[in-house]
Amino acid sequence: MCGIVGYTGPRAAGPILIEGLRRLEYRGYDSAGIALVDEAGDLFVEKKAGKLANLTTAIADRTPHAAMGLAHTRWATHGRPNDLNAHPHVDCSGKITVIHNGIIENFRELRDGLEARGHRLDSETDTEALAHLIEEAYRGDLADAVRAALRRVEGAYAIVVMHRDELGRLVGARQDVPLVVGLNGEESFVASDVAAILAHTNRIVFLEEGDVVDVRPSGVVVTGVDGVVRERPETIHVPEIEPLLPAFREITRIELVACGTASYAALVGASALEAWTGLPARVTVGSEFRYSPPPLDGKTLVIAVTQSGETADTIAPTRLARERGCPIVAVTNTVGSAITREADAVLFLQAGPEIAVAASKTFVCQVTTLVVLAAAIGRLRGTLTEAAERELGAALRALPDAAAQAVEWNAPLARDLARRYVNSRGFMFVGRGSTYPAALEGALKLKEISYVHAEGYPAGELKHGPISLLDAECPLVAVATRSSTYDKLISNVMEGRARDARVIAVATVGDPQIERFADDVCWVPETHEAVAAALAINPLQLFAYHVAIARGTDVDQPRNLAKSVTVE
Repeated sequence: MCGIVGYTGPRAAGPILIEGLRRLEYRGYDSAGIALVDEAGDLFVEKKAGKLANLTTAIADRTPHAAMGLAHTRWATHGRPNDLNAHPHVDCSGKITVIHNGIIENFRELRDGLEARGHRLDSETDTEALAHLIEEAYRGDLADAVRAALRRVEGAYAIVVMHRDELGRLVGARQDVPLVVGLNGEESFVASDVAAILAHTNRIVFLEEGDVVDVRPSGVVVTGVDGVVRERPETIHVPEIEPLLPAFREITRIELVACGTASYAALVGASALEAWTGLPARVTVGSEFRYSPPPLDGKTLVIAVTQSGETADTIAPTRLARERGCPIVAVTNTVGSAITREADAVLFLQAGPEIAVAASKTFVCQVTTLVVLAAAIGRLRGTLTEAAERELGAALRALPDAAAQAVEWNAPLARDLARRYVNSRGFMFVGRGSTYPAALEGALKLKEISYVHAEGYPAGELKHGPISLLDAECPLVAVATRSSTYDKLISNVMEGRARDARVIAVATVGDPQIERFADDVCWVPETHEAVAAALAINPLQLFAYHVAIARGTDVDQPRNLAKSVTVE
């Protein structure tokens, strides 16, 4: 979500901070701001709603030369996205500056108390209260003031603070929201994401829960909120899957926890796990898991799926599972992320950076990774036959070429379909069995980036309510690749056609009958049913992309969305 960058050192801070924000734009934001303190102790602050370009235009030719500063991109949670609510925020004295990612849950109580004691808070944000709390606690040492203020705070936060009277010093802290520090000899960096600072250093310290870090050009000191100095490991430990192999033999049930796109990939994984291990496997959305947890014990395998590795709604259930003694496997794309420190074993997607807010390639990688994990557990437990394993292996090896074919075949068609369907009132996506998760993800992609309403349903559920929406202005998108539920799905498609809905189908090349039931067909190569969703999603992503282009929306940074959702 929000992007944080801080710098202290001999170089001009302004350009470094702006470049850091550019590297964090993929996270999603609705305003940006910067604060700099020059050698005379003068504070410069500029904040602008909208894109980072608005901020860079506003500070062009008037940015002071400063060797210390903070910068921030905000994704609104408290208060509208405008200049006033953008970060950084400053205290009454005009000396303390704060940037923050997270949610202060008791901010209303804190704000009321501050105002009763004479503080003036101008914004609608929870963050501004932090600046004034630190002001009240300040007795000449910024780190002490930050620790004292945070003892009064309830909620999740990553903050960076500076004081104009303490040149060269930044203080950061984190609780349930990621924050990292970069070291490079005579300069130091603080950021919400390593992407912001990797251009300057590869010496990274990943802060732990409750850490407070005192950052100076020459190095850092990490303490807790209690002020006790903490030791920090020099290297990142990446747990492998092998130590969990004995646990896989003893597990009796499997729980997958994920959010958004990752939860749809998890549905594919759950189906494969049940089929090949003979164990019950369930997917729970992360934000629900924590408050309605299933029975958890040492024989419950928990698989946490999160692209960023920082998704708060996935991390919280993972910690609960750890407390209950569950073996945990994390599936993520990000080395060193918070989820890797919660898991007993980690499977990295190795998808490369995904800069656009809406997930695309990581969905495919999550599906294939979970399917491979399911096969590995099935093989270990003796519940997956050698013949089935060979068949799956052949399909996985063929998948990259098959996906390339699917894109090549459907790129021109997707553009044409977008032109013809762009003014539709809404879309209904359906699938059954292995194709249902692809329908969910296709609907999500369309509404995320084109702002057109779309819903995904199991095709058999159409007649239980959603069919009332189908007509000539609401097309039916059917993921109808060859599968064990194909005939049933075709019957559901016919129900939609009977209500005058136009039908767009994703089908397996060579299907002899689909064109009788669909107005338009997106062909994909034949593949194993277990990974059908990873192939079927390609034309659906292309369709969503071209509808968004036709509607003139921002495909890479859709409104109101964040790439890494680090608050509950």
